[in-house]
Amino acid sequence: VAFIEMGYEVEIVSLAKGDTKNTHAAYTQYNLAAKTHYLLDEPEGRGAKMNTGCRKP
Repeated sequence: VAFIEMGYEVEIVSLAKGDTKNTHAAYTQYNLAAKTHYLLDEPEGRGAKMNTGCRKP
């Protein structure tokens, strides 16, 4: 957040998406969701996650 306040453009890289329902106020204030890129993009829903995890290579 300090870099954003100093005027820098930032991008956030995360391995996987975590809990986005319980976030710090800065997450919303600085629109951090739009600045975040996930390396392991999981499909939504339990069924889709299970299907993805069960695929053969």
